[in-house]
Amino acid sequence: MAIAILAIIGNIVFAIAVLDVNSVKKVIVTDFINDGVATLFYELPGKVVCRCLTQGVVKIVSDQWFLAYGNPEWKDLAKKCLAQMNIYPEKARKQFEYVLDWLKDWACTREFGLGTKLPWDEKWVIESLSDSTIYMAYYVLAKYFEDPSYKIDPQKLDDYFFDYIYLKRGNIEEVSTKSGLSKEIVSDMKKEFEYWYPFEFRNSGKDLIQNHLSFCIFNHAAIFPEELWPRGFGVNGWVLVDGEKMSKSKGNFYTIKQIVKIYGADAARITLMNGGEGLDDPNWDSEFARTITDKLKNWQDFCIENYGKGRTEKLYIDKWFLSVLDKTIKETTEAMNDTNFRTALSKGFFDLQRDLKWYLKRCLNSPNKEVISEVIKTQTLILAPFTPHICEEIWENLGFDPFISNYPWPEYKEEMIDKISEESEYYVEEVVNDIREITNVLSRGEQKTLERIDIFTAENWKWDLIELIKSKENMGEAIKTAMLNEEFRKNGKDVNLIIQRCFKNRYFPERFNEKEVLNEAKAFLTEEFKAEFNIDPPDDPGPKKARYTHLFQIISFNFLLYYN
Repeated sequence: MAIAILAIIGNIVFAIAVLDVNSVKKVIVTDFINDGVATLFYELPGKVVCRCLTQGVVKIVSDQWFLAYGNPEWKDLAKKCLAQMNIYPEKARKQFEYVLDWLKDWACTREFGLGTKLPWDEKWVIESLSDSTIYMAYYVLAKYFEDPSYKIDPQKLDDYFFDYIYLKRGNIEEVSTKSGLSKEIVSDMKKEFEYWYPFEFRNSGKDLIQNHLSFCIFNHAAIFPEELWPRGFGVNGWVLVDGEKMSKSKGNFYTIKQIVKIYGADAARITLMNGGEGLDDPNWDSEFARTITDKLKNWQDFCIENYGKGRTEKLYIDKWFLSVLDKTIKETTEAMNDTNFRTALSKGFFDLQRDLKWYLKRCLNSPNKEVISEVIKTQTLILAPFTPHICEEIWENLGFDPFISNYPWPEYKEEMIDKISEESEYYVEEVVNDIREITNVLSRGEQKTLERIDIFTAENWKWDLIELIKSKENMGEAIKTAMLNEEFRKNGKDVNLIIQRCFKNRYFPERFNEKEVLNEAKAFLTEEFKAEFNIDPPDDPGPKKARYTHLFQIISFNFLLYYN
């Protein structure tokens, strides 16, 4: 709604043009303040209390200096910088966007305390959040300034020096003359800065999104050319100790020095990485820290005892484990690249250890020499960023050179992924799980000896059906197409059941030779159940048989159990 207003206060008449209501409010407020008939009232959202519990008093400072983060042109540059950055985790990006939008003038000075004098008004000291946002650029040069052998006089390092190093302005001869440094040292500084900048990653607490990290974006965008703007930020939560906030009063406050002394450096690192990821508050789990040391030592012993040893014959289970290993590399690498270190640890260590345990069980503790050596090498490389010290020991024990910290990260090779082997092995696991489940039901708590197990594999038409319906868009189309086949029509009930399960689970198993897989696993199955194992036996088991039907994924097979 548009309105025209004449406001009269005392003898003063204020004329307001025809504007919408919101705009009128802003104009009236501005005019009232400018004419001295109104003043700004600052209201805090809550009491200001010092850490010593004394109530604070907020002072309105006159002649304060501000950083104009509300400047539209500057804000646009900051938003452009953020849009080009990687944010870890990605969901934190919206918080950055929100801060960049609302951030306006920021008081950047104070009258006392530690800090740098404001160059053009030395009664003021620059406050900490205003002069600590591009110090990443200083990191690169710090080693030169702190090394007395370079004999650098800080008083001679003026704007001309830093403009040359950071912004490629000026010439090296003049920089060398003014700074008293040799051209070689100046050149080395410049090369080192250009090597490290722009920085790829800066990590900090999630509470600093609203100030330090956002200021870092603004100030890099203002000072540096676009090619030197930050490339990525990571943010994390606040560390908990055994599920509780750290507190001196509770006595659950630990320093890094303390946890390293109690648990060791490797245990401390891996426990911290296992504590959480993203914006969640990571939890230091003391029990995990206590037990992980034994797991790491067990891994070291296993590596030394098994590397370069084993059979030469290749089995299905070997193909399966190499495929699993390659998928582990892929998933762990993706998690590491996204700074999801807990996920990386879960997939790259705990899940892989579980798969290794199954592999050794399946091959009756007779692993393939090449496979087990590759697994040992890869597992140790994946662990190295988390537990570098014990991994260096393992690396040396195995005779590798150079240090593991200088060795390349394992590479994912897509050609190593073997879906058929993975499908086959899952099938064997399902056979074991189902037979064990049914024997538990049948025994009803009694001790019964299983004497013989007969397995009857699925008919070929069921695999043919899966191949046929893979390309169909929906269940209706799949059933309609299947019913055009005479053999499928004869098995209409089973056909409908298989199609329903396929589309419900959105899963269509890869075809493999069940009989061949079971024959290879026969020694394992016999050992597992301490019973005779037969695959598709020709003889009729007779009326005393116990027949049970199981669905492996989608395809049905039958097995018979014989007890003494």
